[in-house]
Amino acid sequence: MPSLPTTRETIIQAADDLFYGGGIRAASMDAIAERAGVTKRTLYYHFRSKDDLIAAYLRRTGRTHVGAVRNLA
Repeated sequence: MPSLPTTRETIIQAADDLFYGGGIRAASMDAIAERAGVTKRTLYYHFRSKDDLIAAYLRRTGRTHVGAVRNLA
């Protein structure tokens, strides 16, 4: 049975959706919190700044792309 995503993962996924749809700069922390279904306090508990959230997003995105390329080999 698959595990439920953590709050942190839910926030990163919400950021991913908004970053992809409108760009990193255009996605506000308010919009990300709303999309993730969390309060801004919860968002800032997990990520001290938007830069920290962007870094986590890029790390996850990089792992996803590396895994896809490895599967092609």
